[in-house]
Amino acid sequence: MLNKTLQAAFLALTLAGVTACATQESGEPSSASEQQLFELHHDDGRIYVFDDFDMYRAAVEGNKPTYHQNRIGAGPNGETLVFGLDKDQSKQRSIDFINIYTGDQELEGSFYGELKRDNRIYIAETLEDFHSVREAEAIYHFNLIGDGPDGETLVFIQNGDTKGKPADALIAKYKKLYGK
Repeated sequence: MLNKTLQAAFLALTLAGVTACATQESGEPSSASEQQLFELHHDDGRIYVFDDFDMYRAAVEGNKPTYHQNRIGAGPNGETLVFGLDKDQSKQRSIDFINIYTGDQELEGSFYGELKRDNRIYIAETLEDFHSVREAEAIYHFNLIGDGPDGETLVFIQNGDTKGKPADALIAKYKKLYGK
């Protein structure tokens, strides 16, 4: 009996170690630990919002999302918000990233957001900074002119707590996302 108990404990520890190694080696945040939002202000007068980087980049290239949820007139200047969804999300009544975006659900964990408009990409590490730049220019920011994937200016948003500090961690997140 003791031998089976030890074997079970060893197996449990081994599996836990394999899981921990797999998580650490991938370097990718789990969906529970970091919420990502991508907002694209399109020439058609709509604002597209995604929680998936690949869908966002496809929309930047002109591909509209197959599945979406629209909120007509819900943008800051009366624009239609188009939330790009994957197939599974399209079957759900309540979608976490939309609820976080609209303030109907609390953000848990860390945040990374991009807002693309007017040949600029605004990059934020807080949901508050992400929302604030939609309505006004960021007071504190660090620019990399022409460093975006299509020559856009990258604007790394800072706030009262981060102003004057290097934006290295946020720049590193951006570069990792784009494979730079």
